[in-house]
Amino acid sequence: MKKIFGTLTLAAWAAMAVPAHAASPYPIDGTPCASFAASGSVDCAGGFAGENTTPISNVINVANTETYGVPTWATIVGGTSFTEYKDDNSGAGSTTSLIDGNSNGTVTFLSAVSGPFILALKYGNEFSAFLYTSSTFAVGDAITFNAAADQNGLSHAAIYTNSVTAVPEPETYALMLAGLGVVSFVSKRRKAAAQAV
Repeated sequence: MKKIFGTLTLAAWAAMAVPAHAASPYPIDGTPCASFAASGSVDCAGGFAGENTTPISNVINVANTETYGVPTWATIVGGTSFTEYKDDNSGAGSTTSLIDGNSNGTVTFLSAVSGPFILALKYGNEFSAFLYTSSTFAVGDAITFNAAADQNGLSHAAIYTNSVTAVPEPETYALMLAGLGVVSFVSKRRKAAAQAV
């Protein structure tokens, strides 16, 4: 009897010693950042339960909790009222796509982006988040990650920030200059026609 009571007491003490999990998100499989590293990121938070896109509060919780140097990720990317840029995969929902996430281990930019942001990769029942501080990406540039560490396949990816500013492509500048040239030409013709009268 003493042996059974002792075993029960030990089990009760062990149960009380195990810390309770905080509210989601929390690490669930300990996917190490080193194994699942995304190129160019300066910091990583890996293996969180739930979705990266629904609810967005999961990523906000990560951004508020994680620090890089002294500031939190949220401070670096401009607060927690993020703009969410989902990728063009069907699992990401329907928004204007900024990136294309592929299970082969790449996230390709469909739009040029500059500024601090958080990249979240959703796989299986969890996601990992990566901080980018001052990187600039052109259309077609890609972030690579270790697909071998992603046992469940990439479902979708998303970028979160208040500071992403689209970087105009050279074609945009060329069109703008051409438009200014046409306006200038028309203005000079009108001025010449008015002086001739």
